[in-house]
Amino acid sequence: MKKYLQVIPIIIYPYLLIPVLFIATLIDSKIKVFNYIINLYFIIIVIYTIILLISKLKEMTAKEMVKVNFIIKMCQMPWFIFSFVLEFIGIIMGIFGVFITVIFAFMNIFVRIITGIYSVGCIIKLKQEKVIGIPKTIFYSISSFVLIIDFIISILMKFDVKGKEKEEEINITNIE
Repeated sequence: MKKYLQVIPIIIYPYLLIPVLFIATLIDSKIKVFNYIINLYFIIIVIYTIILLISKLKEMTAKEMVKVNFIIKMCQMPWFIFSFVLEFIGIIMGIFGVFITVIFAFMNIFVRIITGIYSVGCIIKLKQEKVIGIPKTIFYSISSFVLIIDFIISILMKFDVKGKEKEEEINITNIE
């Protein structure tokens, strides 16, 4: 249970951006304050994610890390849908919606980076446990930063772990 609680800051990061954006728009010098708050928040979450990954690479198995990665992706799916809708509305609004579109595009980039970092940690663990080879490691690592494809990659990582488990079961059965 502890391993799931530790990723809550990563999961709620995009959802906390909305109140931060709302508060920043209420302040007179909104652009400067907004930039400082969002950048500081982003830096803190990136540092937290990296520190968490370093500790998790030592104490969790690849299967556990992939499961946590999948949970992160699933929990952030509503954010991306909401963000997409707002960006689409911003595009439809034309010149008046440019600000909305740009803000949410940058927020999505921030979220992509954070979830991508965690995914790369899972990929490193998969490589360490010899679940995947070098070509898959490279492909998965790059794809982890691309919207929609990262979700597909997290599913493929689950299949890779299950495939390795079945392979090990077959090898144990053949030995006996």
